Amino acid sequence: MTDAMTFDPQIAISGTEFRDEPLDTLLRTADEVGVTAIELWSPENLRTESGGDAVARLAAWSGRVVAVSVGVENAETEDVPGNRARLIDALELADRIGAPYVNTYFGAPGYRDDRRTAEVLARNLEPVLRRAESLGVTLVLENEFDAFGRDRYRGDLTRRPNALRAAVRRIGSPRLRLNFDAANFYCAGVEPFPYAFDVLAEDVEYLHVKDIRYADTTRPEPDGPWVRYHDYDRAYETTALGTGAVNWPGLLAGLAANGYSGPLTLEPHARREHRTAAFAQAADWLRIQISHLRQQNSAG
Repeated sequence: MTDAMTFDPQIAISGTEFRDEPLDTLLRTADEVGVTAIELWSPENLRTESGGDAVARLAAWSGRVVAVSVGVENAETEDVPGNRARLIDALELADRIGAPYVNTYFGAPGYRDDRRTAEVLARNLEPVLRRAESLGVTLVLENEFDAFGRDRYRGDLTRRPNALRAAVRRIGSPRLRLNFDAANFYCAGVEPFPYAFDVLAEDVEYLHVKDIRYADTTRPEPDGPWVRYHDYDRAYETTALGTGAVNWPGLLAGLAANGYSGPLTLEPHARREHRTAAFAQAADWLRIQISHLRQQNSAG
């Protein structure tokens, strides 16, 4: 039996699309698109409920939380105690609700020096990772591009696969792993698969799933489902999964061959009125691709 025959990752949807809405909207959407897992954003998905009420509501839901995501930028030095506290709170929330991962970010340090920022990252995360180890929850670092126009010097080393690998290996904690976002690598000007994945495969334990393509900036931003992003002088638009620039069939085959067993978390970044349809399309497309992989392997 080979890896593809047993490749059956759980599909989740991300709460990043529901930041100013009740938790029930996120859970109802998961049910509507036929998935049994979510990525919870903290505190954004919990703002309309007390912490205790949210935990009880999640416990009553038929699905599971695969990750708690927290918008902390771990290479910054202005509020290190505050950022550590937020991450530790997220780890403890993940522990209470049975989520194996906490997703977090590197950020825009204000200069470009990958060795120096890797040292800052290691120092900032040291007590956080000690807590992660005691709880048995894994911190996953997501690769990013300059989506918010703040990384003037391209200092976010997560946009460079080799620098990202070196930083994670320098820290050397089994509780620090990677959230591989293929579309984010494409927006950073990096080939997601095979190049970035080949560099990082041994450290990947979580995935964000969306598709992206270059945007035609001679035309206005479309009124349809999709959203435009920029990385310096380049423009991109999200698009239906499987129709963009990311080689998703190849990447899924690579995950299967690598023995990947984590979730696939959808974040299509569609406009709110098109959000449920975008999630449903992505979930259906993924199921078909996974089924094809298993059938091809069985026939072979």
